[in-house]
Amino acid sequence: MGHSLNMSELSQAEGDLCVFGGSFDPVHKGHLSIVHDVLRAFPTFTVLVTPAYISPHKPQGAFFTPEQRLQLLSAVVEPIERAHLFRFEIDQEKVSYSVDTLEQISLQKRSDQALYFIIGLDNVKSFNTWKDYQKVLTLATPILIARDRRDLVRQPWMSDREEKLFASNFFKEKLRAESSTEVREALEQGNVPSELLPEEVVELLSRGGLVE
Repeated sequence: MGHSLNMSELSQAEGDLCVFGGSFDPVHKGHLSIVHDVLRAFPTFTVLVTPAYISPHKPQGAFFTPEQRLQLLSAVVEPIERAHLFRFEIDQEKVSYSVDTLEQISLQKRSDQALYFIIGLDNVKSFNTWKDYQKVLTLATPILIARDRRDLVRQPWMSDREEKLFASNFFKEKLRAESSTEVREALEQGNVPSELLPEEVVELLSRGGLVE
């Protein structure tokens, strides 16, 4: 079963490493399906589910606290073989930049471990606004999540190599990108949208089991 990994344990992980970052505010069924899809396609991967402390593109902060997001993620990720909660960015307690996380992982992983990262189409369109975005692509290979492969059109900032990198690994998105927004809006109205959430998350939210 999956469990939480820290940076010093990465060299002991089996297979190649795949970072799945995001706010996970909260984790929903779409996130979960991505993890399962990637592990089915790459059964030797170790997926590192990596919640941001503060997303640089969401400076207003998250709906749930960092510890609450970790609690919800732990309930969902722990049962999944070869998926692990990776709390490096949360523990940094500062704005989370993918390039910094990938650089640290690169220093800790084994030389025979390749490094990948999962990215959604909306983030591809604005990828050139990421901190040191070109360095990100030298550190790790992207795995693209989109509704349709045809949705990936060459962006003005892309070189030929970058376009090929983003097109090389593709997975069909199962839920709309606004699922997390829909969940938060429902929760603000006092409702738990069970159709969008894993059972473990529904149970924690319904019985008020989140840490304060």
